[in-house]
Amino acid sequence: MKNTLLSPTLESYCKDHSSPDDNQLDTVVRYTHTQTRQPQMISGPWQGTFLQMISEMVKPNYIVELGTFTGYSAIRLARGLTPNGKLISIESNAERLHSTRLLLKDFLEMKNISLIQGSALDIIPTLEDGIDLVFIDAKKDEYQAYYDAIIPKMQSGGIILIDNILWYGKVLKEEKDPVTNHLDQLNKLITQDSRVTNCLMPIRDGVMMVRVL
Repeated sequence: MKNTLLSPTLESYCKDHSSPDDNQLDTVVRYTHTQTRQPQMISGPWQGTFLQMISEMVKPNYIVELGTFTGYSAIRLARGLTPNGKLISIESNAERLHSTRLLLKDFLEMKNISLIQGSALDIIPTLEDGIDLVFIDAKKDEYQAYYDAIIPKMQSGGIILIDNILWYGKVLKEEKDPVTNHLDQLNKLITQDSRVTNCLMPIRDGVMMVRVL
């Protein structure tokens, strides 16, 4: 399924006028497209550049990522960390996480990254408070639970980025399947949440940016 709402021509134009991957990141992209069953799950260069720029602007000490996959977004986000900062990336699939560890072992950014296997909803309550930046890209039907659990852990002024929030444009349909309805309700909840300000952007499959007040 197409993972962007833009026309192919407009999407290509956006990609062509955004900074490309470096050679090391390109190895992760190639691995993802040749060795995984769902390569569309990777953020990719266009969205990856966006994630990295947000992280570089925030200059976070503490990042949490829900959903590691092949580690591309973790590397991108980690590039904005302060020198002694940390990124915790949580992945439920143990086999996938093992492969990702091997894939990323030569990346310098890994000195600041901890890859944790398990359920995000079990792990979030154990995390330290004061999170500066969060990227949510895990089980779509648990998004609201992630949001509810992570908000109390956030630093004032912290940023939450939520991926796939437009769900292939299906949020616009009158008849919604359960996952689409869940994401649509989360968009509404965030927009009405007095604890945050937010902006929904149609980058690839939609990214909701949330700033905690």
